[in-house]
Amino acid sequence: MDAFPVSNSECDAIAVYDEADSSSSRSINAADNDLVEVVYIKDFGYFSRAQIELFKRVENLKNACVLGGKLKVWLLQEVIGSVDAHIHGEVRAFADQVLTTYPYAQINGLEAIPDHDFSMLYRAAPPVWLSDACIRALCERLVHDFASARFAGVQNAKQQPKRTRNRQSQEVDPCVLEK
Repeated sequence: MDAFPVSNSECDAIAVYDEADSSSSRSINAADNDLVEVVYIKDFGYFSRAQIELFKRVENLKNACVLGGKLKVWLLQEVIGSVDAHIHGEVRAFADQVLTTYPYAQINGLEAIPDHDFSMLYRAAPPVWLSDACIRALCERLVHDFASARFAGVQNAKQQPKRTRNRQSQEVDPCVLEK
């Protein structure tokens, strides 16, 4: 993908809007005389920043939905066989809720921050890793539901570089080494 420092009118950029929606897209987009910066993608054409951001949002939504589908399969194939029979109805109900809930909807009962959306639950199926927000939400829920539970927070860890001995400095006196 090549980005050229080109500005042109909106009519030169490829629109992702339907022809029927052209009247509503005019109110969203810039006027015809305004300059719009575009990116040229070889063999595809010119795209504005708003269009590329829309493509990325759709791709992120697609990836979240794929993880949601994998979670439903995991729930119905792996989890349902490992829990008691009286819980099977709840597992099936949650699996159905996974498919019917918008991935970026807030989870009821959790703090209203962007990380606490429904898509964070999609990472509960192996081999995907849980995010810090999911682990924090789980711990906060445990503290809320069980008085004996304590949670001090999530500590961010960073791998330390390997420490090696400095060969230039001698820690033992040379006269001791001679003996």
